[in-house]
Amino acid sequence: MRELILIIKIEVQEVQFFKNDSKTKENEIEITLEVVQKIVQWDMRNKRLGVNKYKFMVNLVEGKILLSDKNKYLAKLNLQAIEKYGFK
Repeated sequence: MRELILIIKIEVQEVQFFKNDSKTKENEIEITLEVVQKIVQWDMRNKRLGVNKYKFMVNLVEGKILLSDKNKYLAKLNLQAIEKYGFK
């Protein structure tokens, strides 16, 4: 009896996990050069990113660095950091 209850509980938790995962993907913003430009403009006024992170974002906008998957990931981390300070 205990094993049956344990298995049912695990299955319910897995279903809830996947439901929560789909909600977060709906709210994600795709990183494009326009979004990076908005981040740079916002941070120019509010100065919340560190110097190196800001320069990285500026280089993305200027085309000195390509917008690869790795760089999109780093830009997304910067976006998440400034969202805490009110970036919309």
